[in-house]
Amino acid sequence: MRSINLFVFLILLALAIPWYWNAEIRVIFMGFPIWVITAIAVSLVTSTFVAFLLRKPWDQESSESEDE
Repeated sequence: MRSINLFVFLILLALAIPWYWNAEIRVIFMGFPIWVITAIAVSLVTSTFVAFLLRKPWDQESSESEDE
């Protein structure tokens, strides 16, 4: 399961970086270039995904000092 989470996170991270946009695309939406809107939207989705992953406490290994 962890490898799927890592794969999804890396895909979202790659989509958040606007390196794949063509320089000739000059679409403006709400006063911003469309790549800005896309980067913000993907950043919000990435933040939601990370919050979803962190909703459960992490498994903690017991140390030897706690057993004594």
